Order: sequence, then C-alpha cells, then structure tokens
Amino acid sequence: MKKAVKILLGLSLILAGCNSKSLDNKTAADLIIQKYKYPKVVYYDVFCGDPVHARRAIDAGLEEKGLVTVDRTQKLKDIGNPLIHFTDSAKPYLLETPKEDRQYNIQRVKVADEKFGKITRILSNTSNKEITIVEYTIVRDKNDFGPLWQNLDNNSKRKEYFYFTDNGWQIIDKSDVELMNFKVY
Repeated sequence: MKKAVKILLGLSLILAGCNSKSLDNKTAADLIIQKYKYPKVVYYDVFCGDPVHARRAIDAGLEEKGLVTVDRTQKLKDIGNPLIHFTDSAKPYLLETPKEDRQYNIQRVKVADEKFGKITRILSNTSNKEITIVEYTIVRDKNDFGPLWQNLDNNSKRKEYFYFTDNGWQIIDKSDVELMNFKVY
C-alpha cells in the first residue's frame, strides 16, 4: 500500500512538472529553431546586367578574389547582356535562381549562413493572461559574397512572444498579442 502511494505521488509530481507554465530556455530555443528552420541560408540577388551591381561587386573585392569578372565597358549592341560573370571559384555560392529571374540576368548568391545564437532574456508576465517574451540572438556567418549586402549584420537581436495553451507553449505574433488584449511590455 505504501508503495502504491509513493508511486502515485511520484507520477503526480512528474505530471505537474510537465504541465509547468514556466518557459525554459531549451523549450523556447527549440520552438524558435523549429519555426524559422535554423540554420538557413541568407541570399542576395545579383543583377548581372546592372552597372550599380557591377560597381558593388568591384568594391566588395569579388573580382580580386577571383569570384567574378566584370566587364568595364559595354557597346550599345550589348546593352542588356550581363556585366558580371561568375567564375568556377564562385560555384559553391551560387544558388538555384527562379526561371523568371534568370531571363533578366539575375543570379541568387549565398551571402551568409544564419543560425540561432542564444537566448538573452525571458520576460514572464505573472497575471492570469500569461504572455512570455523571449529575446534572443541570431548569428550570421558571412562568406566572400557577404559584402554585397551592405546592411547585413553578423549578429542580430530578435524577440518572440510565447503563449501557454493546453498543448504547451506556442509562438504567437505580436499583432495577435495585441488582439487578445494582453499587455505587451
């Protein structure tokens, strides 16, 4: 009889722990990684016939690194043809480009790998309507084509809103939080 009471007490403690309303770092990280499918590739569309993109490729040092060749001049009959040509060294960075983009001499290139960094802060609301805010970082590892995207940071801070439901924690949009009349702080 004492064993049965101990077993029931142990099971109830385990079940109570599973239904805990406090969001831990691992659960939050797993849900964020699942939602955004980290790690992922960050890409940039290079307009190969655009003189501005040709200048950007030269300024980024891609020609010096042997990744591209850039035509410095173009005859009137060649307008619309690519100014930027990718070398064999660039092949690992070239991504599948949609057919409609290829007809306009656009090439999609990989500029970085983006992955989940770490959770920096978890803010919980103690009211009955519980929303938990998770602040975290993402890390971008730029490659040789990274300088093409001039405002691409290596690290970035993000924020997600979590809501506890019968099915556990879920990520919700900030607009949904406001629609639910929850206090966002």
